[in-house]
Amino acid sequence: MTDAAKGAKILGVRHLSDNQVVYTDWTCSGIEFSANITELSNITVTASSNAPCYFKAYVDGTLWKNGTSDYYTVNGESTIVLQKVPVGTHTVRLVKATGYTLAQAELRKIEVCGSISATADKELYIEFLGDSISCGWGVVGSHDGGYASQDGTLAYPYLVADALNADYSIMGLSGRGVIYGTDLNFDKDYLKASPSRSETEYGFARQADIVVINLGTNDRGNHADSAEFEAGYLRLLERVFAKNGDDCIVYCLWGAMNDAYSTQIQNAIASYQASHSTAKIYTLELAASTVAGGAPSWGHPSIEDHAGYTTALTNALKNVIS
Repeated sequence: MTDAAKGAKILGVRHLSDNQVVYTDWTCSGIEFSANITELSNITVTASSNAPCYFKAYVDGTLWKNGTSDYYTVNGESTIVLQKVPVGTHTVRLVKATGYTLAQAELRKIEVCGSISATADKELYIEFLGDSISCGWGVVGSHDGGYASQDGTLAYPYLVADALNADYSIMGLSGRGVIYGTDLNFDKDYLKASPSRSETEYGFARQADIVVINLGTNDRGNHADSAEFEAGYLRLLERVFAKNGDDCIVYCLWGAMNDAYSTQIQNAIASYQASHSTAKIYTLELAASTVAGGAPSWGHPSIEDHAGYTTALTNALKNVIS
């Protein structure tokens, strides 16, 4: 499976690959292709991961279950088998439902009875920068944030991209903030294709039309210095526009689990716009999570909360791209 072969479109955009594999590290990263199936048969994808993770498969937009389960587990060397795909031409999508910090995975080979070709890029490309909320932390299972309780396809970034018929990348790092959680601030990690794998920088060959930033929850919850946070948020805004161009639309979110230093976010926006008066930066306060705080959920938004965020953000974005 190679980029050069063009047999499958790579979803999630932020990836490293070599001549043998496509890396699917980020939330909802994966592949999509058109398959011309010549006889009733299975589609088999060879995969591997450094830790257990879930993938989900869709055929012509419909979830293709693994028996009775919604999920295909990849743990070490594995195969994902979509059983009994009927004759005809189908759009097949395979995405990693598990977030970056729990597992990094690779797709190595596709086997079909027939032929495949990559689906076309969509007109709109949205990039999401976030934390565990963007990864769908705790929306299913025991709600403890492990791989069996995390599903990015049920979180608002993937759902918003689907609602707007957009390509996407979801750079979600659980436990991270703008300045909290690493020696590298988020604006530095933003340059990386896959920070845990390599120092290789992401090429930004395709610039984002829209960048959605939902960071600050972990900074606020862990009492990061507010002045340093504000400075870090300003650096991130500068980096986002530098890499995506002045015409990029930026939407800044907060509110799902705490105020996420909303005052400092707005101060950083004002500072940026003071020297970039035409910058298109918008804000949206999300409704507070309906889930009680404390273990095991720690107050992470529910499926219903994410549905509400999806509606609010989709409507907001429609207003600025129409």
